[in-house]
Amino acid sequence: MEKDAEQEISRRRVIDGKAIQPNASGLRAIHQERQPVSKRMDADDLIWNWARWNWSGETVGNMAPYISWEDDPRPINHDHALAVDALHKALPHHESMVITAEYPQKNARFGGLHARARAEAARRWIGCVTGVWLSEQEYALYLGFFRNEVGRRLL
Repeated sequence: MEKDAEQEISRRRVIDGKAIQPNASGLRAIHQERQPVSKRMDADDLIWNWARWNWSGETVGNMAPYISWEDDPRPINHDHALAVDALHKALPHHESMVITAEYPQKNARFGGLHARARAEAARRWIGCVTGVWLSEQEYALYLGFFRNEVGRRLL
C-alpha cells in the first residue's frame, strides 16, 4: 500500500503550482479548473473608448468626421469617456492635439500612414494650428504621459 502511494507521488509533479501527471497516452495533462479568458482593460482601451465617444457626437473644431463601428464595435462606457475627456481638456492645446491625432483622428486625418509618418504629419498639423513645433521625442513623451496619467487615475 505504501509503495503504491510512493509510486503515485513520483508520477505526479507540480509545475507552476498546477498538478500534472501522465495520462493514458503517456502525455501529461494539467489538472486545473478552466476559467473564462478575459482581457484586462488598459489605458489604451480607455482612450479608444473616449475616441469612440467623440465619434458618436457632433464633430467640433477642425476634426474630420470619422465613425468606425466596424473597427471597434464595443459599446461606449460614458463614465470612462467623460473621465478621459476631463484629463484631455486639462492639457495644453498642443499636448491635447497629440492625443487627438493618435486616437480620434488617427484614421480620419492620418489614415493609411504608418506610425512614424503619422507622427510627422501630426506634428506639422499641431505646429500649423498652435505655433508649437514638437520634436519626435516630445510628441512620443506627451503621448506616453497621457496614457500613463489615464492608467494611473482610472485603473
